[in-house]
Amino acid sequence: MTLASKLQGRAPKTAIILGSALGSVVEAVDDPLIIPYAELLGFPVPKISGHAGKLYIGRIGGKEVAVLAGRAHPYESGNAGVMRPALDQLKAAAIETLVLTNAAGSLKASMKPGTLMALTDHINCAGMNPLIGQHGDENFVSMTNAYDADLRKQLLAAAKKEKINLKQGVYCW
Repeated sequence: MTLASKLQGRAPKTAIILGSALGSVVEAVDDPLIIPYAELLGFPVPKISGHAGKLYIGRIGGKEVAVLAGRAHPYESGNAGVMRPALDQLKAAAIETLVLTNAAGSLKASMKPGTLMALTDHINCAGMNPLIGQHGDENFVSMTNAYDADLRKQLLAAAKKEKINLKQGVYCW
């Protein structure tokens, strides 16, 4: 079944994909409609602990959101495009903004575990690309604004208001 067909009249414009150790964020979702990934066409069911494999549609701070509790990882299957069907479903359901989260290490010793960072860009050193095997113009994805500067500015302002020390940096995988 498609995500769009399961929304029950709800219309979230923002989706958040929760990474490791962030599963408890779903507790902040008010009036959740909970959909197991297994019920959604093409959604891969995660096999890693801490990744529940459920989609929560509801409100956080009064805003309608879709919160994905976990994701499948490329290293589980060797497929860099493992989440592409889920992302396609989010797009077809009229999601406009996607917030991705993850747990990662740092090359800076001063960046201790638990440090929060807003990404400004990424470097792909994995030799994998989720577009391999796709045919047509969808292979040419502009990465010019992959990390939305305005959205990051809003995130930094919100972090400052809440007195959260939010770093900025480039993700390397």
